[in-house]
Amino acid sequence: MLEVKINISDLDYGSIAQQALPVVLERLRSSRGDGKIIQILQGLGHLPSDAVQMMISAMPQDTRDAIALAFLNSCRDELAEQISKFAAHKGVQLTITGIEASKR
Repeated sequence: MLEVKINISDLDYGSIAQQALPVVLERLRSSRGDGKIIQILQGLGHLPSDAVQMMISAMPQDTRDAIALAFLNSCRDELAEQISKFAAHKGVQLTITGIEASKR
């Protein structure tokens, strides 16, 4: 088995905030997170994207990273499909057995 590593150094956290919000809310619900935090985050979904980006940028880096990781991990099936399609387009047959985003 081979492992391919992709490093992401610059990420516009605000641009994924609204897409990541449902994922983060679900994770908080399943982990029995603080109800007040869930209520606040649910309210963010109704705000204009500029306001959400501003609020995300004010969060601690670890929190922003956790949101980004939750979003990226929620997209792993789509990422695997896109990589497989790209490889097939290049004439390479492969099977992706897993994709996981994590923080170093």
